[in-house]
Amino acid sequence: MGQDESIANIGARVGVSRRTISHRIQRLMTILGAVDRRELVAKAAQQGLI
Repeated sequence: MGQDESIANIGARVGVSRRTISHRIQRLMTILGAVDRRELVAKAAQQGLI
């Protein structure tokens, strides 16, 4: 996700649907207070999650 990977590619790589990936990304953004995927990755890294 940190490499601008598409939702479809992420889903294919982990074996789940695009909808599931999209929902999980949105949920994580809400939890971490991120406004976009780049900020989500940065906040996750700052908190030691990735």
